Amino acid sequence: MTVAVRFRRHLRRLLLLLASCCVLSLLLSAYFLFTNATPSMQIGQSSEAACSQPLSMSPYRRLPYPFPPNAPHTQVHTEPAVLVLVESQYSQLGQDIVAILESAHFKFRMEIASGKGDLPPLTEKGRGRYSLIIYENLLKYAQADTWNRQLLHQYCSEFRVGIIGFYRSTETSPPLFKLRNFPLVLRTNQALWDCCVVSGSPILHLTKPGTDRGALPSEDWTSFSSNHSTYQAVLHARPKDGSGSATGDLGPGFRLSLQATVVQDLGLYDGVRRVFFGQGLNYWLHKLVLVDAISYLTDRKLTLGLDRHLLVDIDDIFVGKEGTRMNVKDVKALLDTQRQLRSHISNFTFNLGFSGKFYHTGTVEEDEGDDLLLKYVDEFWWFPHMWSHMQPHLFHNHTSLLDQMVLNKDFALQHNIPVDMGYAVAPHHSGVYPVHLQLYEAWRQVWSIQVTSTEEYPHLKPARYRKGFIHSNIKVLPRQTCGLFTHTIYYKEYPGGSKELDRSIRGGELFLTVLLNPISIFMTHLSNYGNDRLGLYTFVHLASFLGSWTNLRLHTLPPAQLAHRYFQMFPEQRDPLWQNPCDDKRHKDIWSKEKTCDRLPKFLVVGPQKTGTTALYLFLLMHPSISSNYPSTTTYEEVHFFNTNNYHKGIDWYMDFFPVPSNVSTDFLFEKSANYFPSEESPRRSAALLPKSKIITLLINPSDRAYSWYQVLSNTHMAYSWYQVLSNTHGLQLVPGTVEEDEGDDLLLKYVDEFWWFPHMWSHMQPHLFHNHTSLLDQMVLNKDFALWTWATLWPPHHSGVYPVHLQLYEAWRQVWSIQVTSTEEYPHLKPARYRKGFIHSNIKVLPRQTCGLFTHTIYYKEYPGGSKELDRSIRGGELFLTVLLNPISIFMTHLSNYGNDRLGLYTFVHLASFLGSWTNLRLHTLPPAQLAHRYFQMFPEQRDPLWQNPCDDKRHKDIWSKEKTCDRLPKFLVVGPQKTGTTALYLFLLMHPSISSNYPSTTTYEEVHFFNTNNYHKGIDWYMDFFPVPSNVSTDFLFEKSANYFPSEESPRRSAALLPKSKIITLLINPSDRAYSWYQHQRAHEDHAALRFTFYDVISAKAGVPAELRSLQNRCLMPGLYATHLDRWLAHYPANQVMIIDGHQLRADPAAVMDEVQKFLGVTPHFNYSQALTFDPQKGFWCQLLEGGKTKCLGKSKGRKYPPMEPEARAFLSRFYREHNVELSKLLHRLGQPLPSWLREELQKPACGDRTCSASRTQLLGWNLLSLKDSSPWLEPAQPQGLKSLVGTCSASRTQFLAEATLKVRPQHTDKEEKTSRASVMKAEKK
Repeated sequence: MTVAVRFRRHLRRLLLLLASCCVLSLLLSAYFLFTNATPSMQIGQSSEAACSQPLSMSPYRRLPYPFPPNAPHTQVHTEPAVLVLVESQYSQLGQDIVAILESAHFKFRMEIASGKGDLPPLTEKGRGRYSLIIYENLLKYAQADTWNRQLLHQYCSEFRVGIIGFYRSTETSPPLFKLRNFPLVLRTNQALWDCCVVSGSPILHLTKPGTDRGALPSEDWTSFSSNHSTYQAVLHARPKDGSGSATGDLGPGFRLSLQATVVQDLGLYDGVRRVFFGQGLNYWLHKLVLVDAISYLTDRKLTLGLDRHLLVDIDDIFVGKEGTRMNVKDVKALLDTQRQLRSHISNFTFNLGFSGKFYHTGTVEEDEGDDLLLKYVDEFWWFPHMWSHMQPHLFHNHTSLLDQMVLNKDFALQHNIPVDMGYAVAPHHSGVYPVHLQLYEAWRQVWSIQVTSTEEYPHLKPARYRKGFIHSNIKVLPRQTCGLFTHTIYYKEYPGGSKELDRSIRGGELFLTVLLNPISIFMTHLSNYGNDRLGLYTFVHLASFLGSWTNLRLHTLPPAQLAHRYFQMFPEQRDPLWQNPCDDKRHKDIWSKEKTCDRLPKFLVVGPQKTGTTALYLFLLMHPSISSNYPSTTTYEEVHFFNTNNYHKGIDWYMDFFPVPSNVSTDFLFEKSANYFPSEESPRRSAALLPKSKIITLLINPSDRAYSWYQVLSNTHMAYSWYQVLSNTHGLQLVPGTVEEDEGDDLLLKYVDEFWWFPHMWSHMQPHLFHNHTSLLDQMVLNKDFALWTWATLWPPHHSGVYPVHLQLYEAWRQVWSIQVTSTEEYPHLKPARYRKGFIHSNIKVLPRQTCGLFTHTIYYKEYPGGSKELDRSIRGGELFLTVLLNPISIFMTHLSNYGNDRLGLYTFVHLASFLGSWTNLRLHTLPPAQLAHRYFQMFPEQRDPLWQNPCDDKRHKDIWSKEKTCDRLPKFLVVGPQKTGTTALYLFLLMHPSISSNYPSTTTYEEVHFFNTNNYHKGIDWYMDFFPVPSNVSTDFLFEKSANYFPSEESPRRSAALLPKSKIITLLINPSDRAYSWYQHQRAHEDHAALRFTFYDVISAKAGVPAELRSLQNRCLMPGLYATHLDRWLAHYPANQVMIIDGHQLRADPAAVMDEVQKFLGVTPHFNYSQALTFDPQKGFWCQLLEGGKTKCLGKSKGRKYPPMEPEARAFLSRFYREHNVELSKLLHRLGQPLPSWLREELQKPACGDRTCSASRTQLLGWNLLSLKDSSPWLEPAQPQGLKSLVGTCSASRTQFLAEATLKVRPQHTDKEEKTSRASVMKAEKK
């Protein structure tokens, strides 16, 4: 075979082999092409069939850039913040991006994107400043200069920072173009349908895969396609009518028939991870995916957890017009829906807010609905509104506000509604913010409220800015609206149409509220659950939609737990930032009309200290149109509002320091507080409240200023030279000791962790000597700077300022050290030690402290006072042993010197522990002070409330009380009431005396202070004394207080006797029936609902089970008239010679005579002639003050009010009701040797029953022991014989004793002749 033949044969075989390979290659290509193709998604197909396939990913390619991405384990340091580069400050998409970031509480910085791609600084001290960069316009990123792009990519690669970009098509956009510098093709201006979330995307965190059927909003969508494996689709959508299908070679994860509207870049191309959006944020799924993209690209630094807590409040239970409330079917639907929602939301429970006044004020069917709600009362949570649903800021009188709450609480107790939730909401959010102090005080006093909520802080809109804060120990949570208001009751009549509600639920405002807020409290109303039951519709569909599209875990917690969790998440929100109420119309509408922003300063002098601010202050006051704040009693002329804890007292407290300007346009108020200048908080706080105010500061040479301040300190408590202060860089040393002692100091600090530590004062000075709050703060700051640590307890030197309370000390403790616990041996007194107790003041727990015989001078065993055997005796069964034995908690006071020298401290406690172990079964423990205090008040809860003593009655207390304080500012007598007996008239008559003056009027309760009977008592005696002027002559001037609610109060006698044991007490009594009727008419004049609705007889004769408002009015009418009961309580704490009982009727008839007796009782001089100072006004019907020129000054319009006479039926009822109480009163007055008032004699003369017969038992009660009267000092005078004869004719002889006594009248003074006449008349009457 020739070579040519073999060659042809091999060539033929080679060609056949090549042809076979080509065919095989074509077959394989066709196979893979066929299997990778996906059919187009049709309407009706499930989203899973379209989007659930895992996305294929190519192997990692070599990167064209020299800086590969960091491996996941590489440690990089970036701040959790976002850089947002927007087109303009007002661009819509930029605002939408910022809204998402703000709602999610992500930190960000917004910058205008430069055309060349210039960037702000991205690093600081080796740390990345941003964890994510967002471009509003993708083209600004793609078309940036090469240098800026490389710089940005290097930052992103080194610090593992991602980029998000948005592209929005316009009319001029090319239909198809390649993105510069990226292997990515963009198709613009498309109409798309059926958006689908790709299940395999690693971005997904909150989002669940699924398909949103229907047309996507607008027709300007942009889609992405690429043949590079770094890009994967996140969202797909189907082109409308099949148009716009992608062609050519597509990368993994892209479908020929679907358009990718969101794609992620895995960073395989250039080391930078990205997510691109082909539209703005008008589509709800884009917002949801954006939140996930932020979380993914920041490696979860900026992420939202999966847990969401929802609380649905239903306000206005029992409130609403007829026809808008819930009936029986609605209540059953509410219960059924609550059970249904628990399958989506763990522990879901509706929270019902009630106003009891409107119970049973609907139609018959709606009243049955009310009853069914109360039948299932335990199925829901409950919280109180106001009784009458009035806005709290309209109540300027604290007492009236309390009455409203008490009525609602009485209603709750009557209907078994729980009252211990600790949560309340004010109608229309009134009084919560802007703060109405009386509301917070009343809430705590009546309901023990811990939590409330409002939509008004800091403003209603935008809702994403709403925050929480804590004020007066009440946590205020942000409340959300959900589009359901009182008038939103029908689905088809929903504002904007029913589709608007559905849009809010399905990806709109309501959906985003839950998505972006870890805790949401929703406000709904009773009417939303009747009618079309929109409330049920809304939350059922919302829960279902959240379950379908998100991985969120939904929960419901009680408000108190919710508040605890909220402030754990957002501790920076605890302190409020007060805004100017007049800058927000809504705030001004729910702010008291008695308040005005004109009392806020127009400019501030902010310091710093020692630069001439006081001189400037005085120069400014010389101007006729400029005035300053009233001086503070604690910090001289300076208020120190913005830089101290005074800020937490609220703007009402601040404004009270300023007068109301006579001319708002020309008068200028200002404040000078020189410590504002260096304060970190003052600029922010003052700008929020006073944004339009001007700021003045003074600057001098800082060296001169520093030396001037040193001179101030050296005059008070600085024991170091100027050079020592300047040369110190590590903290001042302790008071110098010997070399060995200084080494001991060092060793203590070496083993600092072996002990517990607590601070004294820096210079060991007694706190009560610091009258300037700032100086006290400086002392504590010096000690804290030295310590470099903060403990939770504090003991002041010599127990100064703990008790008696020095308010500045408590405030400084909280401000500098966050103190929770202290102790003292001074409360209530040092000796006897067994009487020492604890108390709580200003949220600081004060524990009793024990002495153990070890004082600063007790340093040698043999020199122990009384000899060394005295110490051993105390340890071995004596005082020290008994202290531990009989007290469950003992805090012992020892001193540093007890542990040097002979080390008596060590000897004492070693031997004490040994002796206790040998002779007792006691188990001894030591706990940190905070835990010790918690346990102490668990054991002795009755000691929580202090009982203030008079500091001047204890020499030790007086020694550790501020020298600027004086007991002369405490009243010498009290007018205690009761109400409607003439106390206001007596008050004005007393003020006419030149030596008598009263307290300053209270802003919350008119002229009355209400210290001893309300929570004002817990504010301390400094607060109380601030209501009284300093008398010009201590010996002759008389201060007094009139608070008519003291008389029936259970606490007032005990508290007042502890503080004012030598004060005298004046009370006025009138016929209790008349007093009750007068109170009823008073309430009618003030438009009390119960008084207007019920007659007087209905009120006083009401039986058990009546509405709470009626029961409350009945109590206020009847209970103060139980005179004997209340007087007994006062006489248990005051001797009889310090109590004066005035006949109120006599005061009205002859005030001059009564006032003469009052002057004698008080011992006030000079004697004031009331006969010449008073004149009767026939038009008014009562006595008035006579002024010069014949003019008169009378009581106000509310006094001496004319009203119809009491109906006979009511008077007869009251006579029977008060009969036994009046008998007890007559006995009491007899024991006191005081005359019976005329009205009491008249009441005792009335028969107990019918005209002809009487009950023997009643007769015995009313005819009380006449024989004992005959044996006592004579004070009886015979009545007219005819009266006696007529009475005798109506009763049997067995009742002669009663009738004789009933015809006798009381006289205050007696003679022998009168006594004989009196006895003779009695014997004569007995014969008859």
